[in-house]
Amino acid sequence: MPSTLQNKIKAIDAEVVRLHYKWKHCKQVFGSDKKVKLLNEAAPRFFGYLWNLMLFDIVLSIARLTDPPKTRVKSINKENLSFDNLMLEIKDASLRSQVSQQILALKMKMKAVKTWRDETIAHKDLLRQMKEIPLPTIQVSEITDALALIRGIMNVFHRQFNSQTVVYEICFKHDPGDGKSLMYYLKYGFDAFKEDCSRPDIWSRRDHEITKWLED
Repeated sequence: MPSTLQNKIKAIDAEVVRLHYKWKHCKQVFGSDKKVKLLNEAAPRFFGYLWNLMLFDIVLSIARLTDPPKTRVKSINKENLSFDNLMLEIKDASLRSQVSQQILALKMKMKAVKTWRDETIAHKDLLRQMKEIPLPTIQVSEITDALALIRGIMNVFHRQFNSQTVVYEICFKHDPGDGKSLMYYLKYGFDAFKEDCSRPDIWSRRDHEITKWLED
């Protein structure tokens, strides 16, 4: 395998691993109605903000993978870490055909994702903002389908050059400091707080301690 292609596959593979790691944390925190209910009981505004940050980061990561091979910046063509850039290094016609079909399927799947990236996350579309034109809804299924297509593209390369398949979606073991830990301690704190609710001073004490934290 040519060294340039090998290096590009290694770089894009690391990005795909990071993308799945982000999605893992997002699901651990926001992945069920039960979890969202707990978050809303704790701090709905903060966790609503966190949800947007995490979702936008994932949207950007997916969209970047489908960027054109190069972007022109100040009269200089800057190469992008994207599947289309990777295609520039593939000389085998059969491999090119197989990968290009999957890349096309990915781009078709993520039309809403790209609209969000281009018109509100990476840039703000003035006309959309002024006329308050709603953005297309991004369904969770669209994210999961896009991730499946991304894994499929990467595993074409892994099978072709390494004779193996990488199971990106289950390659992360439980980390004591991950999203599950956050949800555990949040639930533990709520359970303890509910036990204390019989005390007459608990609500004023809670408000006082929250105010104290805000001063730090």
